[in-house]
Amino acid sequence: MGADNVRYVIRRISDGVEIRVLGAGVDGPDQAMFVALKTKESTGSFFIPPEPGKTGSAVWLPFAADTLVVAGSGKGNGAVFVRRWKDTQWGASESADDLVSVRNAPAQRLVQINEQLLGRSSKISMAVYLKDLGASQGRGRFYGAEDRTSASGPGERVIRHYLVMEFDKGGVTFRRAGRLDSDAMKTRFYRVNTKPGDISDAMLDAWKAVGFTHLYLADAAHGGGVLAEGAEEFKALARRIHDRGMKVMVGLVPHQWREMDAAIESWQALGADGFWAHQAQEVPPEFWRRVIARAHARSVGAYFVAAVDGGVPAEVTSGGGAVREAFGGDVRLELLDAGFDAVVNNPAHSVATAPDDNNGANALDGLLQREFLRDNSLHYVENSAGLAPSALLLGLSRGPVMVLEDAASAGGAPRDYFSRLLAALDQPAFRAGNFYPLNSDNRENPHYGRVDNGESGRWLYSYLRYDSVTGRRVLVVVNLHPKETLRDVRIQFARSAMRFLGWDDIAGSKLVSIAARDMLGTASADSAEIAVTTAEMEEPGFPLKELPPLSAAYFELTSPGRQP
Repeated sequence: MGADNVRYVIRRISDGVEIRVLGAGVDGPDQAMFVALKTKESTGSFFIPPEPGKTGSAVWLPFAADTLVVAGSGKGNGAVFVRRWKDTQWGASESADDLVSVRNAPAQRLVQINEQLLGRSSKISMAVYLKDLGASQGRGRFYGAEDRTSASGPGERVIRHYLVMEFDKGGVTFRRAGRLDSDAMKTRFYRVNTKPGDISDAMLDAWKAVGFTHLYLADAAHGGGVLAEGAEEFKALARRIHDRGMKVMVGLVPHQWREMDAAIESWQALGADGFWAHQAQEVPPEFWRRVIARAHARSVGAYFVAAVDGGVPAEVTSGGGAVREAFGGDVRLELLDAGFDAVVNNPAHSVATAPDDNNGANALDGLLQREFLRDNSLHYVENSAGLAPSALLLGLSRGPVMVLEDAASAGGAPRDYFSRLLAALDQPAFRAGNFYPLNSDNRENPHYGRVDNGESGRWLYSYLRYDSVTGRRVLVVVNLHPKETLRDVRIQFARSAMRFLGWDDIAGSKLVSIAARDMLGTASADSAEIAVTTAEMEEPGFPLKELPPLSAAYFELTSPGRQP
């Protein structure tokens, strides 16, 4: 079952693949089925660019596709065509009448894709979605994705999960995967400033116990190259880290094309699993696309983080030319499309750590709107951040999180707090769930953390995380004020928030209650367990007696007696 109660039946046939989609309206004259495929190991794109009347608004994919099949109804905007990835860009639309067949019946559509289009790979990735191209002047309305977690609607959309078809002598098997696999641990970095030769087994054991999955050895690399005299020392350290089930990341500074690829290959041979690319915007994305593809050929799981350093604005052009217009001038998006797993230099960090200097917590809403960028941003906290910014920032994204060395010891948040926080972040609501900000719904709410009759939401920020697959729901609440306790807070849940949580049918009920349980052990005694009806959540709002200065709470939300 896909999104919007659309059902997919996908099967291998003798000369290709058959996709049957069933649901109200899928046979309409302006409805088109889109099938994104990765048919070979060469590079592709995560981004389907906008084209009114043909592909509609932009769509971000969970893998780098090299083939896009568009199967219309044969009426209106019903052309059947294919686009292929060619080196660094999508090629022009080509007729696919001889490779793709489309048949309609009431409330269903049958699409068959010939194996000539699929190629001969033993593994093919596939993402399928629908669009009503008659909506929004040809920009279309996205709906009915094969990934049921994908949100419907107009405008730019994101697909997070996809199917992998694997062929062998026994036939074909299907499995679900994602850019950030829902069954994989959340990536949790610890940036280590200690020199590799000074890192003891006890230190490694302690970092493992806190919950870190990767160690970023900030002092291991110099200028992107490998120091010959430190190679064996690094190799031994990487082995000790791997023995504990963790992975190793080192830093890179962009060099010439050949030099960078050679440096990455050398580090991989010594045991490096990933790379932090400083000033990644200073070389063309096409350079990174090739370098990252070569690194993946040597090690499939090689992890790449792009750091846009030195306060460089997101609107700059990349080193080899203008950023494509479709990305809105944001070089971070172009780097993600080039193959980076995550990007840094998210302005949310400065708002969360210095809200008084950045127009308050409400400013975060304007920085978190682009879904694909939010999902793939690495958020980090340093020693001085404290509990509230840590809980706020590290819970925002499905992407990786990072704690800087000493942030989990004296002078910052205590080590046991980070252990609880990282464990919570590995739950499905954070690791795979969607994001809904609550500040905009509470701007007129006088009980939403106003200080000295000021602005609602200047110091208080709250949001929801929800994973529709497991039904796990979490409410995040933080007080960013350095001195004031926020008392008698009420967080109002609009109907759109209840719809986001999958609770449309119980919204506004005076009989159905919601239970909220403190996940981090940070809530006050009278707020550790809260029961509230869904009508009360709407008006006067979810109640919190008090939020001390720079405090945060994660509440798991459940409806007792209901299935997730």
